[in-house]
Parts: sequence; structure tokens; C-alpha cells
Amino acid sequence: MMAVGFYFRNIEEYPSLLKRIAPDYVQGVAAIHKVNSGGTLVPGDDGFEVLSKFFLEKFSQANNNMKMPEDVKVESVQEGMALVSLDQTIASDFRVKFSTKTTRIIGGNEYHFSANEISKWLEKSKRDALFIIGRWIFLIGLMVEVVFYSIDIFAYVVALPKKPAKAKAVQADPKKD
Repeated sequence: MMAVGFYFRNIEEYPSLLKRIAPDYVQGVAAIHKVNSGGTLVPGDDGFEVLSKFFLEKFSQANNNMKMPEDVKVESVQEGMALVSLDQTIASDFRVKFSTKTTRIIGGNEYHFSANEISKWLEKSKRDALFIIGRWIFLIGLMVEVVFYSIDIFAYVVALPKKPAKAKAVQADPKKD
């Protein structure tokens, strides 16, 4: 159990383990790296579906949590503007194009989303996945402890010396003396 705890504490050092436990996080980070290196993210790319969930959720919130029509989709994601100071990026965003066939999107079909907000959302998804797995590992460890503790108690009870049977009190026969 200690070894499992060690791996979870240092999960960033084990990408293959992280990919199994938090696949949305890994795919989302890969997608962000692609966009930040000047690429365009389109349907079918790794991480596109993960980031699309975020963009559609935020798009709905920006429109007063209205129910989104089923056909509103993310068409593409590109690097947007960046605020740079002394060769250091302070803030950046992603330019996201939405498409729909049945509904007119108010304000056009292109919106900007904060890269920092996306990163926080991905980190939260990783923490949630690790928490769920960690909780299961804790419960399994607890059950193992209960089983072994029960075995110990049972072994102790079985190993107790048996009480000797009570001797019957024998009265001396006064006639034999």
C-alpha cells in the first residue's frame, strides 16, 4: 500500500500510469501543447473531444446557462492572443470556432477562452480522477486490514488455553473412617 501511495504522490513522473488513471487530462494537455505550438485542433485530433466539452460548457454559461441545441459543435481551436511582458507570457487564450446548422449564434461563431482557465479545468479533472482511485485504494486497504485483524483475533481465541473442568466436590463418607 505504501508503494501505491508513493506512485500516486509522484504520478507526474509516471506518464503511462497517469494516462490510465486520468486519460482526459493527458489528452487535454497534449491538445493544449499542439495549439500553443501554432497548430489547429480539429475534430479527430487527440484531446479535441476533451477540450470541446469544456468549450461547450463555458459557451452555455456565457449564454446564461441556456440549453445548447444538439447540433452546436466546436469546429476548430487555434491559438488566440497572448499578453507578453519581457519575453514572458502573462496571459493567453484560445480562439474557438463553433458551428451549427439550425441556430444562429449571437455574437458570431468565434469566441476566445482563457488558457489559464482551461489549464485549471484540466488540473481539476486530474485531481478528481486521482481522488476516486485513491478512495478505492483506501477502501481496499481498509478491507485487507479488517480481514487480517479478524484472522489475528480468531487465531488468538483458538489458541487460548482451555479452562479445566470443574472438579466435583466429594464429601468424605463418615462411615469409612
